[in-house]
Amino acid sequence: MNLTKKTLFLAVLLLFFPIYANSISANNAVSFVTQENHFLFEDEDYQLPVVEITHEGKKYWVIPILSGNTLVTFFPVKSEAKELSLSKPLNRQLFKTADTLRSLSVEKERISKNQQVDWLFASNYVLIFEELSRGLENEIFEMNIIESTLNNADVSSQVNRMNSSLSAMSLKSGGLTQSITEAIAAEAAFASAPDALSAAKLKDEFDDAFEELFSLNADALSYRDEIQKLKQLISVSDADAATKDYLVSLADPPAEFNNIGRYVTNALSLQQAINGMYANVDSRADSLLAEFESRVERDKAFRLLYSENTSISRRTEGEFSSLQQIVNFILDENNRPYWKNKELISAMESKWSQAVRNFNERNYALAETFAEKAADDAVAIFNQGFIEAAQPPLLPQELIFQLVIALLALLAILYLYNNRGKIIKFVKQGSEEEEVELSAWKDKP
Repeated sequence: MNLTKKTLFLAVLLLFFPIYANSISANNAVSFVTQENHFLFEDEDYQLPVVEITHEGKKYWVIPILSGNTLVTFFPVKSEAKELSLSKPLNRQLFKTADTLRSLSVEKERISKNQQVDWLFASNYVLIFEELSRGLENEIFEMNIIESTLNNADVSSQVNRMNSSLSAMSLKSGGLTQSITEAIAAEAAFASAPDALSAAKLKDEFDDAFEELFSLNADALSYRDEIQKLKQLISVSDADAATKDYLVSLADPPAEFNNIGRYVTNALSLQQAINGMYANVDSRADSLLAEFESRVERDKAFRLLYSENTSISRRTEGEFSSLQQIVNFILDENNRPYWKNKELISAMESKWSQAVRNFNERNYALAETFAEKAADDAVAIFNQGFIEAAQPPLLPQELIFQLVIALLALLAILYLYNNRGKIIKFVKQGSEEEEVELSAWKDKP
């Protein structure tokens, strides 16, 4: 590799390496939301996002949060770092895009289990309407056979009108084929690289295909009336019965034509489902955004109440690391009676209780307010210290008394053990003296 190629290679690495080096995976984003913070409730779950959502050139992992099968909110995590997007206008676009992506998947799964509705935007329908387009074009040849066979001015006029309709329907069927193909491509593009523009484009492609099909159906209904008119002209013509039967059969539309009504019925149900899906995405965007903002406040409140608090650690010179820890220490029954600032204890306890209650009731802003006030009171109480003349005992008095008795008993046992020889000797000596005295008493006359 020459110097020029090496330089070019290094330039490419420097250009792309920071992007890949700093990006995080979907699992990392999920871990950040569900484990490293306190956004979720215990009964909630998440869906692992399969693709990043792009907005204005930047990528985000947008994580759906569920309670059962119900969507609760989304968490938008920046792709390049473990950091949430907090811009409401940006999040609105991210949420709607993610909601469309998820809802489309849910809707297609629901439709796949429904025998009454079929997903129109699939390759088999491309083939169906391609075949219909060719069949309608070929029908023109059969109309010409009818015209040339009867050689009747009224028949010729009717056939000309019908041929014009057949050509128009053939073109529309071909256009419908193209619309379905474009919708399939738009869906694939949206699924692989979703953004707000591709979500809107997908809806437009769906609408275009529906419009093409409904327009084709309207023409088909009118054409059926023209068929009846032609058959009437054939029936009153001078042709023999066998010829009439043959020409009437030629007047019938191609087999694919008769399925247009069924496709329209399916499309009406599908259009209703898709329109409902997009309407739901629009209508619940505000509630999803509000819930996300509430969860961000929940995390802040949780950290103030229960997590490590650098402010408390700094103001107590490292004695306590969280608000809960210092509050529990102050309110401990062995400490509470001995604080200098007894008046502030009740106020602190009340603020702490209100902070906890508001947190449990999801009033996170109030919980934060009371937590900060309780923290100020707790630090003030601790820094003022205990009453100097009556320091709180390290252990309860009853326990101290029991320990003293146990210690004295242990000392007595140790004394007896260490002097066991002397004690045994003394006891033996006493026994011998008693025996001597007893013997002397017996020997007396």
